[in-house]
Amino acid sequence: MALLFSELKAAANGLIEAALLGADWAEPLAAFAAAAGADGSTLVRDEPPDRGRNGSRSSCLLTTQSISSAVSRYLGGQAPPDPRLMRVSPTLMQGFVTDLDCFTVKEIAASPFYQEFLRPEGLQWHGCSRLTGAEGQPQIYLSLKRAPDRMHYRPQDIRTLNSVLPLLRGAARAAEAVFAAESRERGRLLSAGRRAVIELDARGRIMSANAAAEDMLRGGLVLRGARLAAPQATEQPILDAALARPLGPERQCGLAVLSSGTGNARLVIQALPLTGAARDVFRGVAAMAIITPVEQPSAPSAVLVDLLRQAFGLTPSEARVSALVGQGVPLAQAAQQLGLSEGTVRNYLKASLSKTGVTRQAELAVLVTRLLG
Repeated sequence: MALLFSELKAAANGLIEAALLGADWAEPLAAFAAAAGADGSTLVRDEPPDRGRNGSRSSCLLTTQSISSAVSRYLGGQAPPDPRLMRVSPTLMQGFVTDLDCFTVKEIAASPFYQEFLRPEGLQWHGCSRLTGAEGQPQIYLSLKRAPDRMHYRPQDIRTLNSVLPLLRGAARAAEAVFAAESRERGRLLSAGRRAVIELDARGRIMSANAAAEDMLRGGLVLRGARLAAPQATEQPILDAALARPLGPERQCGLAVLSSGTGNARLVIQALPLTGAARDVFRGVAAMAIITPVEQPSAPSAVLVDLLRQAFGLTPSEARVSALVGQGVPLAQAAQQLGLSEGTVRNYLKASLSKTGVTRQAELAVLVTRLLG
C-alpha cells in the first residue's frame, strides 16, 4: 500500500507541535511510524567517536512501545553484531536510506543479525534518515522498522518520506532549541537560590553547569577529566554511587552529602534522572545533579533541623520529625516529644522522605549522620 503524503505531513506536524511545546515525543512518534507504514520507530542520538567501536549505539534512545522489548534486548547485548552500525550512516545531504541501499539481498539472507535477531523479533526492513548533526558532532537518526512479511521500503515510498523530511528535521531542530532554553532557565532559577545545577550525559560526563555550579567547581567540588570529583578523596565512592543511580537501568534518584573542603559546610547533592519528551536524545543529557551548600549553625540544638530545612526545603515540622526519627527516636516517642499524634508524625515523615529522596528510615539515619559530619 502506497504511503500518503497527507497522512505523513499531518504526523510530521504532530512532531513539530511536540517539539515547540517541549512535550513528550512518544505518541507523535508512534503516529508518524503508523503513517509511514512502519511497525515501530526509534530516535537515536549517536556519538560519532563511539560508532562501530563498541558494537552498540548510544543509550540515548526513544522507541515506540510496539518494539520496545526488542530494542531492550538489543541494547542488553542479546543480538549478534549489528552490521548496520558500520554501513548505515545517511548524511544530511541524503534522504531516507533503506537496507537494500546498504546491503545486497544475499548479505541480508546470510546475516546473523537480520536472520537470528531481527526476524525472530518480528522486524526486518528499515528506513533511516539523519535529522540533525554535522560530521564530528552528535547526530540524531530516525529509523522506521517493518516486519519481515511486509514489503521493504520501495523507491516510491522513499520519495514520499523524503517529501516530509524537511518537516522532521525542523521538528528536531526545534526540540534541540526548546530543551536548551529550558535547561538555561532552570539553571538560572536555581542559581538564584544558591543551588548549583550540573547536567550529565549517559556516561556521567559533565555537559553543562549553571553559574552557581561554576563557582562551586572553583571553590568546592573539583573536576577530573569531564567528571565530578569529591573534595575529599575518601568521599568519592559516595559521590560515584549517587551519580550512578539516575544513570542506571532503574533511573532512580541518588543522594550524597559531602564535606565542602572548607570549614564545617556540607554539600548536599541530589542526582535526578532526566526522562520524558526525548530530552536525553535531543540534549544528550541523561541526569541532573542539584547541589546545595549548607552551613552548620553555631547552636548545636538547632543544627540538624536547620540543615534539613536548608538542604531539602522541609517545613519546620517535617524537619523536626526527620531530625528525631533520623537519630533513632521511635515514631511514638517522637510524637510525644512534639505534642503531635502518631498519625500526624507519620505523615510528616512520609513527606520528608519524598523531599529528601530516601525511601526508608535507615537511609534517613545515614543522611542525618552525613549531615552532622
